[in-house]
Amino acid sequence: MLQHPFKVILISLSVLLGADAKAGSCLHIKAPEGPYGIQLQGSLVDGKPYAAVGLASIHPSTFTLNLTASEGGSIIKRTILGTVSVVDCELNLAGSGVDLGFVLKGQITDRGREISVTAIQSAQPIVASGTMRPRLLRRCSNNTLKGTFTYISQGFDRVGTGTNVQWIPIGKIGDEQFDGKGCSVYKEYIKRSDHFTEEEGPLKYRVSEDCTFELLDQGTPAFLGVIVNKGQVMPYLKLVDGAVRLGEYTRINSSSTPLKCP
Repeated sequence: MLQHPFKVILISLSVLLGADAKAGSCLHIKAPEGPYGIQLQGSLVDGKPYAAVGLASIHPSTFTLNLTASEGGSIIKRTILGTVSVVDCELNLAGSGVDLGFVLKGQITDRGREISVTAIQSAQPIVASGTMRPRLLRRCSNNTLKGTFTYISQGFDRVGTGTNVQWIPIGKIGDEQFDGKGCSVYKEYIKRSDHFTEEEGPLKYRVSEDCTFELLDQGTPAFLGVIVNKGQVMPYLKLVDGAVRLGEYTRINSSSTPLKCP
């Protein structure tokens, strides 16, 4: 767990505006409420890469944020509690108790279907950006992921130890078929430094009722993600020590029968 409070400051919000919304006004604004998925990617100020995913439950007066981050290749999980206030177009999420010092601020516009965020951690400074999106589903199960998704992933792998650490850039693109029962089959194209490879194979997965999900490597969680926008989008984080990689799935269809699944 983190030993120091950190700040997440929302400084830019990008939303899909309704036809009756007026630029520069707060008319027709609905304050964010309910479960929101969050994804962040950037670096610590010492140059180590950073990535995170999480689920924020926003209520009229309180919030809870469960955040899982890879800070320089070390996986850190934290639950942050606090209070919510809305003044005009401004949203304030302020940590309470042991989370004093955590502040999340943003400008709310119509619908709030996509919020662009910039994150700053003051105790161990982090510069990262990403998005928040509403979950828009009451609950999820393995069947929520039945279908075909494309995905893209970007980040770094740590190589070496001590003063000899190097960060190797890695990017992936691929597609994955989920059978709705806990099995998926993927095919991906990988660029790691100056090497290009292709991989494919089956994976097990499990979806929690809160719409977070895990992809399993020989029974061990290797990726953690959150299902948002009614299951159309899924940001995810690699959980392996030494990896700092964030990705995102996009749904192509809702019907799939992977050949390599039992």
